[in-house]
Amino acid sequence: MRGSGKSWTAGVVAEELASKGIPFIIIDLMGEYKTLREKFPVLIAALGSPDYADLKGLTPESAGTLAEKIVNMGISLILDLKYGTMLDRYRVLASFLEGLYYTEEKVARPYVLIMDEAHRITPEKGVIKLRGVREAQQKIEYWVYEIGASLDYNEPVLVMKNGTVMMLPIGELVDRYFEKDDWGRRYVDDLQVPSMNPKNGQIKWKKVAYVFRRPAPDALVRLHLETGREVTVTEHH
Repeated sequence: MRGSGKSWTAGVVAEELASKGIPFIIIDLMGEYKTLREKFPVLIAALGSPDYADLKGLTPESAGTLAEKIVNMGISLILDLKYGTMLDRYRVLASFLEGLYYTEEKVARPYVLIMDEAHRITPEKGVIKLRGVREAQQKIEYWVYEIGASLDYNEPVLVMKNGTVMMLPIGELVDRYFEKDDWGRRYVDDLQVPSMNPKNGQIKWKKVAYVFRRPAPDALVRLHLETGREVTVTEHH
């Protein structure tokens, strides 16, 4: 929804964070946040060579290194992706997010990530057909949405699909929404899961907005619950 004040609100949030010394990263597709540097010590790194950028000519290789350095230094960053092709944007952002995740985990310094115009990067509906762009988009979706909360393929889930209640492995369910070797995020409108209202403890069926599929990680964690149940999840679940 253009013109509703999202970017302005994000700018206000960034100013509040900066005034309190909380590091943040803004993914800026439109070059709208460069004026933040007039008030606060914010680094601007750009795809292309705009005059206002401190670091220019980002590549997928340098973007990952950039993420590592800013987290280690604890500084705020505007990642300006206004200039460049769609493929350049996706590849640089995917590399940056991967570097950010691993470095933030190692350093244990939390960052606030603001992704303005996120619907342009990871739209709710539709699939990009250009292979290179689609592959880069899948990586972005992985690092933004999926890395921290995944179940093993064979973990059973209770769902209602088109009015029919069933229990089946989550991997088998999710496979129905993807091509054989595809992965990422898919919008769904025919799926519900039981959800508990924390205020009254009542269970109701709630619609599922998306399903995710990701490559299997090198290691999974098996949790033993007090109820006696076991569940296998990713290590960052």
